[in-house]
Amino acid sequence: MKMQEKKTARQRKTTSWSKNAVQDVTTNVQPRKRLAFIDNLRVVLIILVIAHHTAITYGGPGSWYYTEPTQDAVTLFVFLIFCAVNQSFFMGFFFLISGYFTPGSYDRKRAKSFFKGRLLRLGIPLLVYIIVIDPVIRYMLVISLLGYNKPYWRFLHESITHMRGLGTGPLWFVETLLIFAGIYVLWRLFTRSSSLESIANPPGNTEIALFIFLVGVSTFTVRIQLPIGWNFELLNLQFPYFPQYIALFL
Repeated sequence: MKMQEKKTARQRKTTSWSKNAVQDVTTNVQPRKRLAFIDNLRVVLIILVIAHHTAITYGGPGSWYYTEPTQDAVTLFVFLIFCAVNQSFFMGFFFLISGYFTPGSYDRKRAKSFFKGRLLRLGIPLLVYIIVIDPVIRYMLVISLLGYNKPYWRFLHESITHMRGLGTGPLWFVETLLIFAGIYVLWRLFTRSSSLESIANPPGNTEIALFIFLVGVSTFTVRIQLPIGWNFELLNLQFPYFPQYIALFL
């Protein structure tokens, strides 16, 4: 009788512990809530990207597949100011947001799962654009603007033969994020550090001012050798802007 009571007590204890464990695990894996202000910021930035490339199409500074610049001096001046101000911050904001959420994502998934996810989410769209979308756009342009009359397969052969770099187009941003993700994984694996070991205090005014100064100096230094407009053709990346992108991602 006593043995039966002890056995029943152990079963109750085990059952209670199991329920608590399941409850803890369930609590820990609850889906994270979306941050509305981050979503709103992304929407605004995407609108700025569309407006930026539209301005380039009609006379703003920059490169794009097709341009039809206006001859109105006032409009050209407005596009110039808009593109210059926009370029000073809008892409940097994208890297800031991505870099802010990268450590937490890595900590939840660890190296293999994290980078696999990045390859699927970033690598596949990038490959589709390079292999399918970019060649089609270029083929349509040479037909309409240059009177090209050869079949598409012939155009592809000529493009690959004379290719000097990847046709990433606007997906250079995706390409850069993939590169940054790979470097981040290697850094975490090499240093064996954990972003959860400590929580840094928010930067003060002095730290922010120093950060702005260092980004400005590094950007100035890079642009002495690589002025605005310089492009690394192999990867289609404009390195003159990268001091800001790297600093904000970090």
